[in-house]
Amino acid sequence: MKYKTVLFDWDGCLLNNLPTWLGIYTNILDKYDIRISNKEIAEKLFGDWNGPLKVGLKENRLKQFNLDLLSLADTILPDSPLHLGARELLSTLIESDVQLGLVSSSKLETVMPILRKHCLYDYFEVIITADMIKEHKPNPESILKAMGRLDSKNNSTLMVGDSEKDILAAHKAEIDSVLFLPGMHNDIYNFEFLKSTKPTYIVKNLTEILELNGKI
Repeated sequence: MKYKTVLFDWDGCLLNNLPTWLGIYTNILDKYDIRISNKEIAEKLFGDWNGPLKVGLKENRLKQFNLDLLSLADTILPDSPLHLGARELLSTLIESDVQLGLVSSSKLETVMPILRKHCLYDYFEVIITADMIKEHKPNPESILKAMGRLDSKNNSTLMVGDSEKDILAAHKAEIDSVLFLPGMHNDIYNFEFLKSTKPTYIVKNLTEILELNGKI
């Protein structure tokens, strides 16, 4: 077994909620008279709480924008399903004595209710969210913090994510990575760009991670 620790992104990776996030952002952006494409939302706003400034929002309105965003998210996101195979993957890894960590750019207050609803909280030995760090992915701070708490080594740690921020953060943390590319994300992300970030592995289904040449 090569990997003793596997770290997961949350939104769009384990949780099938990117279409829901797109709807939430579109709703709030419209309230602030900002209209951009889905791909721009994914590229400039996902995982970046300062992202609205990149699409024309005034800095003095950023705090209220994020409050409005969280308020709507807390109402809608709890109904989001897991990606197919997510629970099977996590359970199998635990049975194989692999340490699991969750590394999310969402805030704890948003992540926790959904984790508990899906009965996944106890699957993770460490959970790092946006409010526990100063710098978000692609900065490796969240990954390094999780690794520190788990006492995991670079050569035996794997990061699983669905965006370029996850893969670039893994590179900076000097660990291997898995890029999760489900077909439904094709309308949200530029797949060729994501592949150009050079993840160690690319999978279309989460359970493929269990078949990575026996490395897990």
